[in-house]
Order: sequence, then C-alpha cells, then structure tokens
Amino acid sequence: MARDDNNKGKILGVSTEGYSPDAQTAVNSLLDEFERLKAELRDKQDKVSELETVAAEDPLVPLLNRRGFLRELNRALAYARRYDAHMCIVFLDLDKFKDINDRFGHATGDVALKLVANTLLDNLRESDIVGRIGGDEFALVLWNTDRKTAIVKAKALVAAVAGATLVTPEGRVPLSATAGVSEAGNEDSAESVLSRADTEMYAAKKP
Repeated sequence: MARDDNNKGKILGVSTEGYSPDAQTAVNSLLDEFERLKAELRDKQDKVSELETVAAEDPLVPLLNRRGFLRELNRALAYARRYDAHMCIVFLDLDKFKDINDRFGHATGDVALKLVANTLLDNLRESDIVGRIGGDEFALVLWNTDRKTAIVKAKALVAAVAGATLVTPEGRVPLSATAGVSEAGNEDSAESVLSRADTEMYAAKKP
C-alpha cells in the first residue's frame, strides 16, 4: 500500500526514526493488514445495512413490510415524545379483497395491491411513512397531524383508492377501502397505537 511521503518516517503520527529497517517493514506490514481489515469491516457493514433494508421491504409492493413499518413507527413515537409533536396513525383495509382473489385469481389480486400501494404513495407527503402490514392491510404515519386533520386525510385516501379502478380481463372493477385513525400519545407503543387504529377501522366497516 502506497504511503504519503509527508508521513515518511512516521507510523500513526509517531516518529519511527531509530527503528531498524526490518522493524519498520514489520510495522508497515501490520498497518497494511490493519487497513485491509478496516476496509473489509466497512464492506461487511454495508452488506448488513443492505440486508436490513431488504428485510424491511415488502416483496410485492414498494412499501415497508410490517417489520419495517413497526421499526419506523417506534422511531417516530420516540421523536414525537421528545419534541412533543403531533402524530397520527391510519389503518387502511381493502374491502372484499378476498372476492377479487376468488373471482380473478391471486395475480389480479397482486395487481390490486400494487395499485393501492402506489395510490397511497401518490397522495402522501415524502415525510409520511406507509407500509403493508398484512395481506390487504396498510398502515400510515402522518407527521405533524392532529386527529381531526388525520380523519380528513384518511377519508381523502379512501376516496383516492376508490378512484383507482382495477382493470381485469372482464372489465374494470372498482376498489374500496375502510380506514381507522388513532392519535399517538406519550405512553403509546407501536403496537398499541396501531391496534387502536385497527379497532376504529373495523368499527367503521360495520353497517
């Protein structure tokens, strides 16, 4: 490994004057090995980071999976507690999704999920967080949003999904969804705030 001439006669900033040539060669060899191991460690860390990213992504749609979403939700809750920020969760579930799979097959069902995922992304801010946390279940974190505003936004998202018509071999099939909202509190965990939004969503599905 080439060394800077300005550092000639020094190792890690310490003068090597008086070292025998063999000693300097041995130390330089150790430093070369040290640099190689550092580079190898950086490479492994990059690979671990890449694997963590893949593990947090949904394999079908361009969203976080449940694991990734809960990780980001926990981070968001910690931030909200520290800075006393408003934050709401929206739990959105497709209506009668099983009927689509049964009638048109799972491939068409996958197309529907991708359509919904992209519709949500198109109607959210870059700072918001969205994930697919179940088969046809989606969850969102709305930053700096109180409950009243989040309810309005949830209704707008439901309307956007309804406007994203699914094209099938038998023609166009309308989609619909139901949403529930919960506002995060200081004592909330990721699971508790998500569970409340889930409960509100199921309550909204009732006739």
